[in-house]
Amino acid sequence: MNRMKCMFAIAAIWGVGVMTSGCENTMNGSVDGDSVGVARDAIFDEVEVSLPFWGDMHLIQVFITGVPNACEAWKEIQDIPQNDCDDLCDDYVDYANEYLGANTYWNLTFSVWPDGDAETDYDQGATWGDDEFTAIIDQSDVSAMYDHAECEDECENNEAVIDDESDEADDGDLTITKYDSKDLVKGNYELDFGNDDLVKGQFKATYCDMNLDNFDFDG
Repeated sequence: MNRMKCMFAIAAIWGVGVMTSGCENTMNGSVDGDSVGVARDAIFDEVEVSLPFWGDMHLIQVFITGVPNACEAWKEIQDIPQNDCDDLCDDYVDYANEYLGANTYWNLTFSVWPDGDAETDYDQGATWGDDEFTAIIDQSDVSAMYDHAECEDECENNEAVIDDESDEADDGDLTITKYDSKDLVKGNYELDFGNDDLVKGQFKATYCDMNLDNFDFDG
């Protein structure tokens, strides 16, 4: 696909497609028979973690999403206080009107464990081994965030206001082609989710402090 086709072929579609921002970030394929959505941004964070049995390890977390301005949107939703349902839904409605625009978003998260030079090929694996990665794709239904009454009803019934369905890749390959710590990560991927569901694409992720330092990797 040439650059002109890549930039305009699906630019008019909101919520379903395969490209964004000059094809720097793409998701092509389907999961459970549903076509994955447009990738509008990609961000990453990294942290040194110490895990039982594994010892000290370097984690790179890459997040490809249909939400534009992903870093700002991530930080804003993390800062929303989990107050009573009325106040929470006030904040959610404001957030949805400012940062969202669709009812459904697809997000793809890579947890990458490099051994030495990060610019290399990685194998999918759930053991957090050297030069391995895991990949989880999720489809988020955020429609309730736009409507205060619907949001409050789900909140008061102890239901998730943001409804997520996720799948972890069974197999796949990831290549990081460029890595600048705290700046930029570029790469490409091909993932197998089983039942002939394949997702592939590429990413150009910019650094975003996603507060991984305060995440409990020990569970």
